[in-house]
Amino acid sequence: MPEDGAKKSYRLALQITAIVLLLAVLAGILVSEHWRMASDLTLVRAESVTVEERFTAAGYVFRAETVLKSEKSGVLRYAQRSGTQVAAGDLLFTAWDGERDDRIVGDILGAELDFWRELAAAEEPWQEAYFEAYESLMAACTANGAENLTEEARALLAALERKEADKDAMALRIAALERELDALIAVSDGAPASMYAPTDGMFYRELDGFEEVLTLSALEGLTPAALQALLATPTADASRVGKLVADEATLAVAVPSEMAEAFAIGQAYSLLFNDESLTLPLTGRSAVDEAGEVLLSFALPALYAGSRRVSVSFPSGSHTGIRVPMAAVEREGEEWFVYVAVEGKATRRSFVPVLYRDGHCLAAMPTGEGELSVGDDIVLTSRRIYEGKVLK
Repeated sequence: MPEDGAKKSYRLALQITAIVLLLAVLAGILVSEHWRMASDLTLVRAESVTVEERFTAAGYVFRAETVLKSEKSGVLRYAQRSGTQVAAGDLLFTAWDGERDDRIVGDILGAELDFWRELAAAEEPWQEAYFEAYESLMAACTANGAENLTEEARALLAALERKEADKDAMALRIAALERELDALIAVSDGAPASMYAPTDGMFYRELDGFEEVLTLSALEGLTPAALQALLATPTADASRVGKLVADEATLAVAVPSEMAEAFAIGQAYSLLFNDESLTLPLTGRSAVDEAGEVLLSFALPALYAGSRRVSVSFPSGSHTGIRVPMAAVEREGEEWFVYVAVEGKATRRSFVPVLYRDGHCLAAMPTGEGELSVGDDIVLTSRRIYEGKVLK
């Protein structure tokens, strides 16, 4: 009997222990849920903000350009790098007769020569911009079917990636390229012909076919529709081997006619030019075309006239309202609303959305009772919420 009593006492003790442990677990769950619910609820202060809207379009650069031509079909040896300011009378290039393939190979050798000469003169030739330039160069070489990337050049690039600028190795690469170009010229036909700059200007080797199309005189009476027609007529000619660009340039941008009404000739306007902020004077405004667009013309500094097609962005208006996180927004039919905290309880506030951006919407300023106002504490939670709910 005493043994049975001991067993009963043991079982009772186990049961009590189990109950205590179960209660502890339940208490832990309740505490955890309380803190989870508390941490899941966030109050966001409703603030007034002004959001700027922008109009973005393609802009085209019209320039005063002189196309340089050569009747020689073979190798060209340029005396000036592309993008160099030259004066009238400066030697630009010398040309020889020969095969068209010789011209292509010579252009590739000359382009790589320029690249290594620039790196040899740079204090930090391992900068990313140089590698991007080399990738562009090699892409052009490959497109012409005559890639010139040797093991010697690969080793130099690898050293630069390790930030090891070996000037002697660069000098050797430059000398090797010069010998290749000399050898190509040595087998050319006939006497060479040299071209000297007829005027002052910025010298470029590259042509895009629009030098004699998008001219300053072509802007006279040009509408957006007529501009699109011009863009379909580039000029291609194997004798065209470079160009001189004068300082004068104009940026032309097509905008809706209602937007153009805010622009006055002679006034300067702020815009983003390839994401860079510029202030440019308006020099011309076309008639409205059949699509309801107007071509605006701006005087463009020569420094920015290197590209033909650019991205242009204008401020087109602004809206002031209340910034609301979309995660807090609810909707019933045509009504948009959020809940705000008022004396510890959820209270519904309606609003009129104006625009949406980056996970938020802009609510119009209130015009009556029961609408979201600046200073309200917007309730942000993933839990179910309703009018009058106590917020803990």
